[in-house]
Amino acid sequence: MKRPLLICTLLGLCSMSPAMATTAATASVDWSTLTITLYDLDPLDGIAPSFSWTDQSTQVFSFAESEAFDTVADWTSALSAQLNQTFAQADASTLATQSTQVAGSTSLFGNATAERYAGFSISANTLALISVSGSYAVSTDGPEDYAYAYVGLNTWGPGATGVGEQENYSGIGSYLESLGQAPDAQSGIMSVTFANLTNAVMSGEFSASVSAGTTVAAVPEPGSYAMFLAGLGLMGLVARRRS
Repeated sequence: MKRPLLICTLLGLCSMSPAMATTAATASVDWSTLTITLYDLDPLDGIAPSFSWTDQSTQVFSFAESEAFDTVADWTSALSAQLNQTFAQADASTLATQSTQVAGSTSLFGNATAERYAGFSISANTLALISVSGSYAVSTDGPEDYAYAYVGLNTWGPGATGVGEQENYSGIGSYLESLGQAPDAQSGIMSVTFANLTNAVMSGEFSASVSAGTTVAAVPEPGSYAMFLAGLGLMGLVARRRS
């Protein structure tokens, strides 16, 4: 009675489909929280602090076996780029990216990026503080999987005194590269500055970007699992007979 029971158990295991591993990453910016705070570095110069945007643009990019890309010269138009389970989108209220890969699917990797860029002008003897809130989440579910996500702000341009260069960066992000690492998620406010210590208007540049990417390892076909389990069963029967 024991041998038929063992054979039935093996057949039942062979008929089971393997659990599919899912690895995911998301990143986003709440564009509605974008704020600019100006500080007058010389109250006696008679110049009121001012800041204005120029050359605004938005772009989205998605890659999963092939690529999709779109761009527009403003910060309000809705854009999206999607391939399989990887997408990037942007509109007047958000920048968002997501990549979700399942082992054994047609696409084992993907990444997506959404970015906003602009030039700006800032008045003499003024410091600008630019802030926005962002968030990300990453998780892996396979021994050879990885997932990453980040949110970042940048300002760059001439040095504060007009000599050299200045660049400021603020961001949050995470990178997971194997099963066993705990999922990671974070949200927070990112801030960058730009200073003009000269007595003339200065131009600078700004960008905000979000990116998410995943890669999963291929898994054997269900038939391979069945053959493997059947082989183990035969080895067990042989060992039992020999004993």
